[in-house]
Amino acid sequence: MSDETVQTPNGTEAVEVEAPAKPKADLGRQALKVAEQARQQSAKGLQSAADKVRKEVREGDADEEAIRRADQLADNLEKTALYLKENTVPEMGEQFEARVKQDPYKALIIALVVGLVIGFLFPKPKFR
Repeated sequence: MSDETVQTPNGTEAVEVEAPAKPKADLGRQALKVAEQARQQSAKGLQSAADKVRKEVREGDADEEAIRRADQLADNLEKTALYLKENTVPEMGEQFEARVKQDPYKALIIALVVGLVIGFLFPKPKFR
């Protein structure tokens, strides 16, 4: 940390002091806290969506096939919500890392496809 004397607009001198940098551990804890909150909110949102899908399809005049498919969708949403509820962010990271180590080529292909989809969804703006 270094203090520096600077000239203010009205001609006086002031000492400018650098604020101490936040330790990396604090930033890591803050990021983990935000990720955990997002995980919990996502689980609630997925469960709510599953409930809404089931309710909407039954209130409408859907045929048996539509009801069956809506139930499958709702089941998958609930499974994902349960996974998010039962696993912490560090646990999910460990599981992800293990899967990548188990099949790195598959992980690479998935990352490539996800990157392409994101690239098509959010194209680079054209400046002229």
